[in-house]
Amino acid sequence: MAAVSMVGLILSWDWTRLIALPFCIFKLAMSPMELGNFAKYIFIYLLSCMNVLHFHWFRIFISIIMKFIYEGEAEDTCGKTECEDDTDASVT
Repeated sequence: MAAVSMVGLILSWDWTRLIALPFCIFKLAMSPMELGNFAKYIFIYLLSCMNVLHFHWFRIFISIIMKFIYEGEAEDTCGKTECEDDTDASVT
């Protein structure tokens, strides 16, 4: 079930964030719409930064899938942190 969910995630992520969003950013950049002196350019810049993050996350998804295909297991290795046992700590 997780594999089916991952395939659905990859397909929807690919279409909405890697194809449709850059197209919308391009259309916004080419539109004659006025949003203020610099607001349009700032908005386009911020959307482009978000799009770069989407490509990065897509690359992470693909690496998780490839690890699952080749090793038979997949886990989030990017978000792991080592922390001490906080069971003895009390909140006052």
